[in-house]
Amino acid sequence: MSDNDVFEVGRKTIYWMIASFIIGVLMIAFVIFIVGYQGKLTAVPGELKTGFITLRFVTNPDCFAYQDATGRTFPYTIDLSKFTKERMNLCYLTDPEKGYNTFNFKLTLHGRDMSLATNNFFNVVYYSPLGYAVLIWDGEKFIRDDLLIEVQESISSIPTMKGS
Repeated sequence: MSDNDVFEVGRKTIYWMIASFIIGVLMIAFVIFIVGYQGKLTAVPGELKTGFITLRFVTNPDCFAYQDATGRTFPYTIDLSKFTKERMNLCYLTDPEKGYNTFNFKLTLHGRDMSLATNNFFNVVYYSPLGYAVLIWDGEKFIRDDLLIEVQESISSIPTMKGS
């Protein structure tokens, strides 16, 4: 084996070490890119999440929706006798210690000037208030009103109102 052959083996070894390192880095970067792209494609906007969560307040008889004696539920009809803090806690209760990191709501019946808030709502509104045209059952008759729902997401990362 000549001196040139020895240097040729050394050069090939160094070349393949460097090439393997670069190929490995490129593969890791490609995987990170694909995972990030997949996360962006499958992410659900917060406005959509809050829209679905707030529907429980106006369509679920376990929350505030009016249910007649036959058991029929009237969506978008608020039973005024159910519009209490106790019912709010049964309908939607966040963790007392760490619930400020999730969605919290303040419900306001505009015409009656009545408000209810979840246990960790601190008046830090994150999304534009949601509004629903509702009927109110006061025990005798139905009255038209507007239900405004203010949404707070995580108070640790909210600088100002988003989506206004």
